[in-house]
Amino acid sequence: MSKTSALHYCERLLFNLKIVMSKKQKKSILKDHEPFILQLASENKSSTHIAARLVELYDIKVKVESLSRYIRDFLKKQRDLEAEAGNKRTWSETEETAELTAVTRRVIHTKEQAIEVAEVDLSIWEVERFIVNSWGVTNGAGEYYTNYQVKLFLRRIKETTEDISSRLCKKIAQSSSKSLSRHIIKKQELSIEPNITDLHLGRFAFDEKTMSHTWSLEDAAFHYNQAIDSTLDQIDTKNIAEIVLPTGNDLIQIDSSNNTTTRGTEQMNREFWQTLFEYSFHMTKNAIERLSKLAPVKVLMIAGNHDFDSTFSLGVALAAYFRNNKNVEVVNKGLLRTYHRFGDNLTGFNHGDVRAPMRLHAAMTKDVPELYGATRFHSYHVGHLHKNSKKTIFDFVEKDEYFGLDVEICPSMTPTDAWHYKNLYIGNLRRSKTFVNHRTEGKIAEFYYNITK
Repeated sequence: MSKTSALHYCERLLFNLKIVMSKKQKKSILKDHEPFILQLASENKSSTHIAARLVELYDIKVKVESLSRYIRDFLKKQRDLEAEAGNKRTWSETEETAELTAVTRRVIHTKEQAIEVAEVDLSIWEVERFIVNSWGVTNGAGEYYTNYQVKLFLRRIKETTEDISSRLCKKIAQSSSKSLSRHIIKKQELSIEPNITDLHLGRFAFDEKTMSHTWSLEDAAFHYNQAIDSTLDQIDTKNIAEIVLPTGNDLIQIDSSNNTTTRGTEQMNREFWQTLFEYSFHMTKNAIERLSKLAPVKVLMIAGNHDFDSTFSLGVALAAYFRNNKNVEVVNKGLLRTYHRFGDNLTGFNHGDVRAPMRLHAAMTKDVPELYGATRFHSYHVGHLHKNSKKTIFDFVEKDEYFGLDVEICPSMTPTDAWHYKNLYIGNLRRSKTFVNHRTEGKIAEFYYNITK
């Protein structure tokens, strides 16, 4: 071997020795240049680019490929550690200022990096000053990394009227109005309930202003039908799944030819009981027949304190008349409480003369527990008081859950008579109420028919 060749061989061997790094040497390079490595990594530079820059700037006698692999492993461990630990943050705030401290393994040298790490909302706060500290940490596995702590001292931005106006205008300019999709009720999802209570056919009523007698049978029948028609005029009849018609509820003023109520209280009447019963039959029969052409009709016979026996007898007559009409069902059980289910709705009916509204919830759960458990919307519709009112009854507390029941006291269209005038039961609006229930969404509307003249 010539002298020149031997010299070249020795230089080549020496160079190869220099580029072979021990683990200790690699850790030393990473420790000495960690901020620089992490800074370039935060700028999305590749491990090969970072290794090349280190070799170029600091004259490190190693192969770029070898250093690149070690930097890649180091950055992966750093990301794993950061994901495991996350940022530790503390925040304190006054009306005008705030202080935020965050500890992270991300490299922080500038105010912008500190703001990014701390996630400061610059539309609310401005940075008065910031402090960055760092320290090295070696974990139990012998891995070394650097923690950075940033403290930001903030002051709330005071917006002028012009600033607020400008900011809102920008937001408005960036947004646009979107058309809201209209909720369309599918066909046959509604239950219509004209609750015409306390009609008192035959009552000897009068107008207290003129002292003239009012409320003939023809007047009562006219308003009875108008109350039903006024609601149907406001509803698309194609959406009606059923019509529920509570009937009775003191439909007739007296309960016998003795001119008395069921309990024997004498009444002043315009007509004989036989006339009233026959008239009430034809009036309700005609209305039911007309409604049955629009949708199935369920007639619920609700006994009142004036006409308990008459209501049952009327139910028998209506059931016999409609026995061959598949679109009409007459429910006439002679009970004080009647229930009807429509989808997720359960409604109880009672005249309301037994004054125990707080016990109606218990009655419903006792009378029809299966129906109660299978429905979400529960209500009771009563009359008797000749006024419009609603009470929400909360009863039965179990596991901090309250089961609510709406008790709707339905108004009456009947004018005043001598007894009510004497006892100051006067001044209530003469009107009728119709309930509209959706099969799955509960009560969605109430319609009123008001007698204004």
